Amino acid sequence: MPGVAGIGPKAAKEILTEYSDIESAYASEELAAKYRKKLDEHIEMARKSKQVSALKTDIELGFNLQDIRFEGLGSNT
Repeated sequence: MPGVAGIGPKAAKEILTEYSDIESAYASEELAAKYRKKLDEHIEMARKSKQVSALKTDIELGFNLQDIRFEGLGSNT
């Protein structure tokens, strides 16, 4: 996942500890200038990365997951 060029895992953790999400950080006037510059240049990539990494929970599967649950191999005795 590419994320934002110039913002690594430590900086991302710092930003997301202070702000609830990337949009809140981007909207904040208190965001550090070094991060503001990078987000100004790469906000669209940040948004796309967030969208791609989000888990979809509203997909209709057409079957019940309980019906295909693995119950183990059982014993032959």
